Amino acid sequence: MNLEKGRFGPSALVIELNDLTRRVAAGEDPAGLDNLAAMIEERFKLTDGQQIGVSDLASQTDQVSRLKELVLEAARSDGAAQFVVVQRPDGANGRFVHELRWETLANGTAPADAEAVVLRQTVGVAHCDADCRNWGWGSAEA
Repeated sequence: MNLEKGRFGPSALVIELNDLTRRVAAGEDPAGLDNLAAMIEERFKLTDGQQIGVSDLASQTDQVSRLKELVLEAARSDGAAQFVVVQRPDGANGRFVHELRWETLANGTAPADAEAVVLRQTVGVAHCDADCRNWGWGSAEA
């Protein structure tokens, strides 16, 4: 069975990372966790610019290792951590930037007469321009 490759972008990457997280939590050993660049190339149709950015992942072992740690930590969190994508305007040029963020959820305390609050803590993992050709690690500069 030959499945057509999907379009690559931050939302598609978030879906893949959250799927990896669920599979690790279920006790599977998904191959994409060991070679993120190969997993992306296998599953997605990449533009020439995206291909260059993904190829650069292989040389960024510290950052890719950190991303793998976040996937494993999310798998151990019993659903309290996940990957999300945030799209916001880039003040420098008026275009949009996408941020891949790791979000943790925790129940907050509230007064007895109020409903419990859900606290969200997010950490910027990576970001890309509107076309996802140019990638960077961490949060995009505001």
